[in-house]
Amino acid sequence: MSTPLPPEPPTRRLDPAAPPAPAVAYDRVAPAAAAVPVAADANLLYVRLEDSISSLRTALLFVGILAVLATGLAVYALTRDDGASGRSGGGTTSAQLARVNDRVDRLSRQVQSLRAGGTSSSALATRVDSLSRSLSALRSQVRSTPAAPDATQAINDLSKRIDTVEQRVQDLSQTQTTTP
Repeated sequence: MSTPLPPEPPTRRLDPAAPPAPAVAYDRVAPAAAAVPVAADANLLYVRLEDSISSLRTALLFVGILAVLATGLAVYALTRDDGASGRSGGGTTSAQLARVNDRVDRLSRQVQSLRAGGTSSSALATRVDSLSRSLSALRSQVRSTPAAPDATQAINDLSKRIDTVEQRVQDLSQTQTTTP
């Protein structure tokens, strides 16, 4: 039969045998065999110089190609025609502005012809004068208004106003023809 093992003694602290050694700082020093003096081999110096010049040539070639591409892109952007040659700014074309100016001139001629017709009614003359003032206000507004952020909307608003004035002039001319 086997005998049981004796119970283990409790864990206790071990006494240090010697104090720990102080930490040593090491400097990295290249071994003496790896350090080759620069002037020791002239061919090595020329090889390094040639390699550096080759790298610079490659970098310069890359920058030159990039500059030529950028210049070509800039010339293309400047010479490309987007159909914007007839634009006066803000998205309205010069044809639209000319059309609005023609309508204003036509309405002005109609007002002048109504005035020259010679009516005896002072109410009719007052209406013609008020229409003439509103027409001149519209004309000055069209000429003095700088390009709005949305010039197309401004043109549409002016067209609606001119349509209203044109309707008034037509009503006035019909009234004049019916009045003896």
